[in-house]
Amino acid sequence: MRGGSIPLLKRGSEALQLVTTWGDREINYTLFREPRRDLTITIYPDRRVVVRAPVARPLESVFEYIAGKRPWIAKKLGEFEKLPAPPRFETGESHLYLGHQYPLHVERTGRGVALESDRLLVRVRPAAGSRAVRLALRRWYADRAATVFPDRIDQVRRGIPLVANLDHQLRIRLMTRRWGSCTSRRVVTLNPLLVQAPLPCVDYVIVHELVHLLELSHNARFYRLMDQALPDWRERRAELTRMPIRPM
Repeated sequence: MRGGSIPLLKRGSEALQLVTTWGDREINYTLFREPRRDLTITIYPDRRVVVRAPVARPLESVFEYIAGKRPWIAKKLGEFEKLPAPPRFETGESHLYLGHQYPLHVERTGRGVALESDRLLVRVRPAAGSRAVRLALRRWYADRAATVFPDRIDQVRRGIPLVANLDHQLRIRLMTRRWGSCTSRRVVTLNPLLVQAPLPCVDYVIVHELVHLLELSHNARFYRLMDQALPDWRERRAELTRMPIRPM
């Protein structure tokens, strides 16, 4: 599901602000009745619930459908509520680098990002807003990834015989749903935002993708190879899942 603003109403549409409940939870939602064929429910990361229903479908039928989906809606809302709040990219909040939280300090005196005196200092132009801070941090994470990832790959290959001699091509690319990927052409891609995680978690993702050079599928053989290469990979994966890593 993707975030973003709700599109303008189509001609012949109407919007209703409604509420339903599931247990102790109150579910506020917007119902759009549109000239369409399908009825859809979308839950956004900012916890907006949007229902789009055909104009021709009776309201009683729409409400009955929504009622049947209340357990699922409540579950998804609960999942989004557990996520860290979206960053505002302002002085005072903190951002991760290699597992450590650094307070962010924004100065509108120039351009550049640096770790300085146990804080993450971002300099942007005087008139710049939060978007400029976000883009500066994204570039900084990408720059750090370009240094950290090759070094960690070398460390992993020296320490784990199973992946020591596997040829590959490394790419670093921002991804919305993955920490890494591997193709049949031996291209290993890593998400630069992974540098927010502790090094053991970074190494876990690297090993995971290198093992895919031996077995592309997530099958029994793949997991046997993972156990051989990195016996504690499950613990590292769990730690990575718990990390409050923010999208950029």
